[in-house]
Amino acid sequence: MKKVTREQWGAYPPKKGYSKNIDIKGLAVHYSAIAAPKNELEEIKQLQNIQKFHQVDRGWNDIGYSFLVGDSGNLYIGRGLGNRPASQGTNDGNKQYYSICWLGGVNDTPSSKALKTIKQLWKEIGGELKPHSSFKATNCPDNFLREWIVNIQSVVNNNNTEQLILVDPVKQDLEDIKDEIKHLKAEVKALRETWILKGLQAQ
Repeated sequence: MKKVTREQWGAYPPKKGYSKNIDIKGLAVHYSAIAAPKNELEEIKQLQNIQKFHQVDRGWNDIGYSFLVGDSGNLYIGRGLGNRPASQGTNDGNKQYYSICWLGGVNDTPSSKALKTIKQLWKEIGGELKPHSSFKATNCPDNFLREWIVNIQSVVNNNNTEQLILVDPVKQDLEDIKDEIKHLKAEVKALRETWILKGLQAQ
């Protein structure tokens, strides 16, 4: 996964120093609720707009998320590791979970590259993988990602991260391919449901 620094995506500095995270229990998944960008330049533009919304309109210290990911698979650094996010909607949620926001809306489906990046970041951080809606009443990160989180945790036992790292690389590649196939099937299913819905609406 390609990591894009704050300097590379043109982030403004935080207004003050961050509060620090100590007792990390996992990673929270969000979506931006904005139409998915079509390329990296559009991803960066959406990042900048989100930071402006958080810092100017909401008056926050910085962009609220620890990390963000686009369909390119790029991992964009928000507040980063060690710093408390402002995205879960609860004090304990922000103290105990890092956050990642997928750049996409309700009518979009994350790419396999974006899902792979979320999975890789989760493996690095460890602990639980939770949707934003686990912390407060919200639609975020929408049904597709909520279902994906349930499915991916049934495949990957994050309590055995060291064992996953030590497995035969060929077997691990096969597991990754299986995951990609599952993601593609889910995307096809979501697209079919969208087409059916649009067909009904047209009638």
